Order: sequence, then structure tokens, then C-alpha cells
Amino acid sequence: MMLFKLSISNMKKSMKDYTIYFLTLILGVAIFYMFNSLDAQKSMMVMSSSTYTIVELLITLLGGVSVFIAIVLAFLIVYANNFLMKRRKREFGIYMTLGMGKGQISRILVGETILIGLLSLAVGLAAGIFGSQFMSILVAKMFEADMESFAFVFSSSAFFKTILYFGIMYLAVMVFNTVMISRYPLIRLIHADKQGEKMKLKNSFVCVGIFIISASILAYAYYQVWQPQILNDFNYFLKMIFLGMIATFGIFWSLSGFLIKMVQTVKFIYLKGLHPFVLRQVGSQVNTMTVSMTVICLLLFLTICIFSGSFAMNESMKRELKECARADVNITKTYWENSPDSIEDSMRKDGFDLSVLQDGWAEVHIYNTSELTGEDVLGTAFASLKRDEAFLSSAYRSMDLIKVSDYNKLAEIYGMESCSLEENEYQVVADYDLALKYYEEAAKNGTEITLNGKTYHPVSDTVLEGLVKIYSNRTNEGVLILPDEALEGITWKNEGYSVFGIMAANYIGETEQEKQENENAFLSNVKEQENNSFLSLHGLSVMTKQALYAASVGLSSSIIFLGIYLGIVFLISSAALLALKVLSESTDNRSRYMILRKIGADERMIYRALLEQSAFYFLLPLALASVHSVFGLKVADSLLRTLGKSQMILPIIMTAILLLLVYGGYFLITYWGSKRIIRDR
Repeated sequence: MMLFKLSISNMKKSMKDYTIYFLTLILGVAIFYMFNSLDAQKSMMVMSSSTYTIVELLITLLGGVSVFIAIVLAFLIVYANNFLMKRRKREFGIYMTLGMGKGQISRILVGETILIGLLSLAVGLAAGIFGSQFMSILVAKMFEADMESFAFVFSSSAFFKTILYFGIMYLAVMVFNTVMISRYPLIRLIHADKQGEKMKLKNSFVCVGIFIISASILAYAYYQVWQPQILNDFNYFLKMIFLGMIATFGIFWSLSGFLIKMVQTVKFIYLKGLHPFVLRQVGSQVNTMTVSMTVICLLLFLTICIFSGSFAMNESMKRELKECARADVNITKTYWENSPDSIEDSMRKDGFDLSVLQDGWAEVHIYNTSELTGEDVLGTAFASLKRDEAFLSSAYRSMDLIKVSDYNKLAEIYGMESCSLEENEYQVVADYDLALKYYEEAAKNGTEITLNGKTYHPVSDTVLEGLVKIYSNRTNEGVLILPDEALEGITWKNEGYSVFGIMAANYIGETEQEKQENENAFLSNVKEQENNSFLSLHGLSVMTKQALYAASVGLSSSIIFLGIYLGIVFLISSAALLALKVLSESTDNRSRYMILRKIGADERMIYRALLEQSAFYFLLPLALASVHSVFGLKVADSLLRTLGKSQMILPIIMTAILLLLVYGGYFLITYWGSKRIIRDR
């Protein structure tokens, strides 16, 4: 009973002194439950079959990701508990001098761990259960599902999974605490408050040298990842990441000696207020936090890149879909020798309900010949293209050709700019960024092409921005528009020549629901299920805006969902690690602040010194992580540009706001906690 009372008393004291630890435990439990309760949330949502399939896949992915998240949180909990144990060594030494054995102390710690675990699980699960209701609304909005049957959701599977995973974590903490107590002799426990972190003084000149070398390596890695061709060699890209990690470690290792040496040369800064004290404190602590600072910096870097990248991809995919899915349906047909029928005739034979289509649909032909390649159309611009390998392979492909009259039919359906050509002119239509860039350069150079013995020149020095068939993103790498007569008189079924048809149409109906009903009727008699692409016996392939939209929304929502999950955990982990270290240092340095008071420093100066120290610890890894992220997001932006246009500004702003709220919140709580610890009593 006495041991149980001591456990309760110690837990209350720990909650007061280490709010950060309990807050992190509760947040970890709540977030883990919320993101694993998606299986229960989806059950009350009305969604399309394709979206439902994607949500099922996301739930499977979350199961694997949650194992990784649990490992990260386990390391965080054990690491945080290690700091708490170090602060209590003297307390355990006093228990032993009063006659307690190490076994009794271990039982006290087991009792504390069980109480802390039950409390954090209870509060965290309660927060997670209520938070998951808001998560349901977020999921419904992301996947554009109907929540007409909205009700309070409880996920028993997420509930028991959370208890299981965190129960294992707390068990590991119990074992860790028991082993730790058994290893320390009484004399070390009694004098624990006089034992600071072991610190080896570093030669300041060596630190300056290591700092310069590390900064140089980092600059080299930055330069390499800034080059467009870095995406073409993944192994080399990984090498640059490894170099960046090594350089990050080197910068933090050398920073204490380098910082002191640099600041001491600026006397009016160094000698102002309590700066000498602050600088020495920072230097000594950074010296012992090299690994911690490196890990925290890399976690923050991952957080910024994951958040910004996932938000950017989500926004990019939605914007691209809106710009590229310009008609309700596309039907394509490959013209074989045994399928001479038009697309309309083939559809009627296959049982399509054409009555649901608006009048005035467009049926056109796309031609292809190996006689004319992208390299021919690029001309002298091909030389500059070799510096941008992301588009190089497309330059060797055979060009797709379309009659100007057919293109204008599509342009009317798609709401694009029409084209007008003379008999010896051509125009390129594309929407892929790199294609627009290089074909426009070719047009400005006046590149001439030859087809079937006749020469053509560009109609202007610009390229039309558009497409010939709907898709989910900007992938049109260039289609050549030619006068109608230029494509007549050629036998397109010879070797090296081909032709296929495209039909573009819109459904009758004003609302999305009416169009969905008409799409169901349109596809009702074909073999494949709704929203799937398929080939019929007559060579038809169907792609609908509804299918593209469901797939794109599901994919982008899954990416941002996983990005939020990983990003929040990495952000909380990095902030909690740093906060615990700062609080631990404040406990160690309480006597030093008492000395400052005795030599005449007032409370305002002391609290200002504490604020500067805390701010430095929080800003240092964030600053370097932000610099890393500039180049990391450059790579992410380049990847997104392979899908179409990219816009990173808004996602970066959203990430910055999240960092301010979470990371800044941890900083404020840490500063207030440190003030309470060093306050003169």
C-alpha cells in the first residue's frame, strides 16, 4: 500500500514537472486512434464503387504505416522516459538510504508506469474518439462522399489496436526502468544532482575547420539536387541525401566551438547582458546534443517536405483534373483491318445508350507515322533539350497528327482556342510544361518539317496550349495540327503508319447527379463495370470524366491523408524530443540561475536569458531543416512538374502555419515549464 501511495504521489509530481511528456503521450494515443478508425468512418458514407475501393486500399496502407508510426512513438516514449529517470536518480538514492531495495523501487516504477499508461490511454482514447468525428467530416470532404447517414462513430478495431500497441510500449518502458535502476550503485544515485552531462571540450579551430568542411559538403549536395537530371539517377540522388545527413551531423558537432569563436569576435554582442552565460550554456548543451539535434533536424525536414509535398500534389491533381477533363466522355477506337466501322456505328453495335449524349459530339481521327518524329519538329531546339532529360525520350517518338478541321471540332467541345492554317503551315498543340517550352523554342526558330514530300513551316512563334483527349493531368507532349489536305492521299495502314479515332461528348443533364445517372445508362449494356476503362470486340476504349475524377480524388486524398499522419507524428516527435531536453537542462541549471541572482541579475534578465536559450535550441534545427527543405521541395516540385503544372506556395504557407501552431506551441509550453523550474523558491 505504501508503494502504491508513493507511485500516485510521484505520478502527480511528474505530471506537474513534465507536462510535455504526458501531452505527447496523449497526443500520440489520440492521433493513432483517429487515423486507424477510418474503417468505421467509411461505413456510414455513401461513395462510388471506385472511391470505396481506394478507401479500402488506404485502410490497408494505414495498417502498415501504423506499425512504422508505433515504432517511432515507442522510441520517443523510451527516450522521453530516459530523461525523466535521470532527473529522479537522487530521489531513488534517498529511497535506498531509507532501507528500500532495488526491487521495491522497481515496483514503484512499475506502478507509476501502469498509472501513467492507463491515464494517458484513457485521456488519449477519449480525445481520439471525439476527434475521429471531425476526422469523419474531413475524410468525407476529401473523398467527396455523402454523409447523409452521419452518426457517432466508434471503431473497436482501432480501440484495441491502440491499447495493444501502446501497452507494448509501456511494457518496454517498465523493462527499461527496471534495468536502469539495477545498474546504478547507491553513491551515483545520491550524487546524481551534481553530475551533469559529460562534455569533452573541443578545439575551437578544429570546430571551425569541421564546420567549413561540412558546409562545403552540404553546398555540393544542394547544388547536385538542384540539377534537373538528378531525378534520372535515383542512386546518385540517394548518395546526395546521405552526404547531406553526414554534413548535418558535422555542422551540429562543430557548432559549439564554431559559435563561441565567432560570437566572441563581436564584442558588443558577446558582452551585452547575460550573453556570455547564454553562449556558454548553449555551447555546452549543443556539444552534448549532436545526435539529438541531427535527428530533430532531419525529422523537421521530413515534416516540411511531407506536408508541403502532399498538399501540393493534392492541389496539383485537383487543378490538373479540372483543366484536363474537358468533356464527360472520350471513346477511342483503333482501326484494324476487320473493324472499319465508325466509332458511332461500333458503339451502337456494342449496346451503348447514345440517347443520353448531347447533340453535336465530335468524332475525329488521329494519325501517326514514323516518317515524322518529335526531333524533326524540334529542329535546332533539340540540342537544348538534351540538357533536360525529363522530356528527351518523348522527342524520339513518332508524332501524332490531326487535321485542322478535326482539331477545331474537339476545340469546340473542350472549350479551347481554335486553329487556322494555310496550306503550307502547321501548329503544335500541347499542355505538358516541358513540351510547351521546347516546341515554342522550335516555333520561334521557324523549324520546317516535311511530310509526304511537302514542306510546312510554323504558323506562329507560339504553341497552342490544349489537348486532344481527356485525362487526369497535363500529359499531352505534342500533337501536330496540319491542313486537311496534308493528311489525305496517304495509306495509313502501311507499316510505320497507323490511325485511331476519338469521340468526345457530353452527357445530357445540368447536375453532376443527372450526369452520373446518364453515364450509368450509357455504360449499362457493356460487359465491364461502371467507371472502368475497357476494350470491346470492336476495338473501343472508354474513359469518362467521372472515372477520372473518382480515381484522381481518391489518389490525391490518400496521399494527403498519409502525409498528414506521418507529418504530424514526425512534428510531434521532434518538438517533444527537443522540449524534454530543454526541460532537463533547466533542471540541471537551477543552481546556476541561483548564482546569477546572487551576483545581482534581476528576474527580467534571467528570464530573458532563459528565453534566448530556449529559442536557440528550437530555432537551430528548424533553421537548418528549412534550408534543407528549400532543396527538398525543389526536387518535389520537379517531380510534380512531370505530371503537369506545380504550385508550391500555398502548401508551404499551410505547412508554415502548422509548424507555428504545433512547434511554436511546444516551445511556449517548454519556456513556461522552464521558468517554473528555475524560479527562486
